[in-house]
Amino acid sequence: YALINQLRRKGLFIPRIALMCFDTQIRSILLYGAQVWGPYFLLQLLDRPRDAEGRHCYFDRAMEDCMVGIQRTFLRTLASIGRVPDNRLLFREFSQEPLHLHWATLVYHFWNKLVRGKNSISHNVFREEIRTALLTNCTRPTWGSMVLQGLRCLGHWPDLPADLDLEGRVDFLSTREICIESVMFTLEEHFKEDWLSPRLLILLILCLMVASLV
Repeated sequence: YALINQLRRKGLFIPRIALMCFDTQIRSILLYGAQVWGPYFLLQLLDRPRDAEGRHCYFDRAMEDCMVGIQRTFLRTLASIGRVPDNRLLFREFSQEPLHLHWATLVYHFWNKLVRGKNSISHNVFREEIRTALLTNCTRPTWGSMVLQGLRCLGHWPDLPADLDLEGRVDFLSTREICIESVMFTLEEHFKEDWLSPRLLILLILCLMVASLV
């Protein structure tokens, strides 16, 4: 709200400028350290059953996150409406994505950075994270377990050779980079599954009908 008030006082609370300020002053804070804590919040989204129609419902579930709530409140204020008919309509209007997509990108880049950091302290810790994940089948709330379980939920679990023992699997995974482009494509596609809800389609049709009458 402090940022909103400052922009309003200066007469700069317009979409292009306001969104740039949000990215630099607010979103940057909401992304800070996501490489470490991001897997927990991602797994809250990914590791849940589909709805009765078989959809992942990632967008609706992302809206339940308190940090995404800050993003949503800013967009709602920017739109100058207190109550938005559908959150999808709000995010589409300003070409915004829920924070989870940004968190995922940071987490997967961090994984790849650890893979490349061989013979370092961080790489040794990384190997221990992977070992713990494998020993517990990714059921422990550890960083490595949550990253790997998230990949499993997205259908991107690494193809481990069947003949490897525990240390061999640790060696394999600790040298395997995540194909970020492929994983993010899958994540974005799952978000889009319920991006155009029937309710939103009706709203869009009504808007087009009204526009045609003007």
